Amino acid sequence: MTRTQLAYYSGFVRGITEAISDNAFRSPSSMSTRVFKKDGLEKDLAKELKCSEEDIVLEKSALSLSDYLKLELGWDIENAWNLGRRLGFVIGKPEALYTIKDDGELRDNYSGFSRGGGPFYFVEDLFIAVYKELAVLFIVGNDE
Repeated sequence: MTRTQLAYYSGFVRGITEAISDNAFRSPSSMSTRVFKKDGLEKDLAKELKCSEEDIVLEKSALSLSDYLKLELGWDIENAWNLGRRLGFVIGKPEALYTIKDDGELRDNYSGFSRGGGPFYFVEDLFIAVYKELAVLFIVGNDE
């Protein structure tokens, strides 16, 4: 995959995710993304989160992306389905969903209040969907 293709996927995934999440959350929270090549995921996550690779311990979730959005984030079925469907048009269906074990300190360090590189002042949740060629880091947070 070329850098141009990765940039296209990154922009598409972020735009769709932010637009739908603004409608889905019934709170000040929102969701953004970072897109990586599937290979070398832990290395890319460590670089993004400004931590060591040893701090990235992925735990496979039994939930689908849609179920995670509904059960963990409180989204309604329509918004959860809509995000999965629109992402599926371009990047396919997720092969697996992961969370990061003991991510509290990582989230705090990634938050804006810690001068981290995250998109929100407070990062509330991080989870990763792995697709055929890509991995998407979903970042939930707010600026209040």
